[in-house]
Amino acid sequence: WFLSPLILLPAVPVMIETSVWQGNHREFLPIVLFGAMLAEFFVFQSLRYAPLGVGQFLREATAPIARFPYASFFRRHGYLAVIVTAAVAYGLFLSFYTIRWHHRLGTAIFDLGINNNLFAGRLHRKFNHSPIIFPDEPAKYVANHVKVGLYVFLPFYALVPKPETLLVIQSISLGLGAIPLFAFARRRIPEWAACLVALAYLSYYPMHGANFYEMKEPPTAAAFVLATIWAMDSGRFKTGWVFFFLSMIMREDMPIPLTVIGVFFLLSGQKPRTGLVMTVIAATWFVFLRFKVMTDAGSWWFPNMYKGLWAEPDRGFRGVLKTLVSNPQFVLQNIFVEKKFWYLMHLFTPLVFLPARRWYLWAAFVPGAILTLLVTDYDPPLMFSF
Repeated sequence: WFLSPLILLPAVPVMIETSVWQGNHREFLPIVLFGAMLAEFFVFQSLRYAPLGVGQFLREATAPIARFPYASFFRRHGYLAVIVTAAVAYGLFLSFYTIRWHHRLGTAIFDLGINNNLFAGRLHRKFNHSPIIFPDEPAKYVANHVKVGLYVFLPFYALVPKPETLLVIQSISLGLGAIPLFAFARRRIPEWAACLVALAYLSYYPMHGANFYEMKEPPTAAAFVLATIWAMDSGRFKTGWVFFFLSMIMREDMPIPLTVIGVFFLLSGQKPRTGLVMTVIAATWFVFLRFKVMTDAGSWWFPNMYKGLWAEPDRGFRGVLKTLVSNPQFVLQNIFVEKKFWYLMHLFTPLVFLPARRWYLWAAFVPGAILTLLVTDYDPPLMFSF
């Protein structure tokens, strides 16, 4: 059993031959998932039946490290140093390549231009105005999105007022998200395991896809959301409320995941009162923005993504809500389609479906399910690269 993981070695050369699998995700993903589950089983058995002499050998082999300068510092803070270094390296690495991608005309849709336009407009005292989307009525952009939180980064943009600055901001924010994730994880699992979790986050290829897909607010808010979870969980409430506020105002749909996080704190009993307040604030803010402020500002195309779920004669999000309540079977028929299956495979296979192995963690899927799996007439939300 100790040597059983070696059984899988012959598969490694085949799995890492990228030229074979490029464009063949339907064959590759099931193989990776099956191989990862086998590896998990064999590694578990290997650790379970490891001979006593192996542990002694490792202790003797690592003993000289204790005599190195600053060895005590690295014993206490070594894993944190690894994550901070990896987070900064990620931000710099992805900043460089997203800028290269932009210079090669890879950023070919609206979002980067819209956000650059919003920042430039704010420098000229125009708040949330988009002449790109509404040339005649730029102030009507609030019917499309409410991106108040973007202006938190305005001082950085003012230094270098270019779209490349926005790509750097997003890359660095995604990278820095590994630090609060590690800080949260090490409160419950060993530091080495928390370090692996944070490194897995930085290695997660759907996140890389989001990083390259222009500049959007949910990925940019990653560090704020993860910092909110860490701070609230560790009892640093002043810090937590600051990050909660920054996360919530980033875009009108950000209160949805924050509501779920609040419910989780409430029902898990970890921080019930804090969770209740988070839930009430986030849910109220979302309803107020989505169904009052944005609706009053006028209509926009976004509800058409859910056109297949409209309950005529009610259109838009009200029609979708009616269908969700009155005809769940029809909703499920629209969810269980092939392209959505492969979307989920892209998201969960790199994680060997670990988040789905505890029923209570399924609550974390609610925001993503609402904003992606319910979509019927628009493909980008069902792409792992979006």
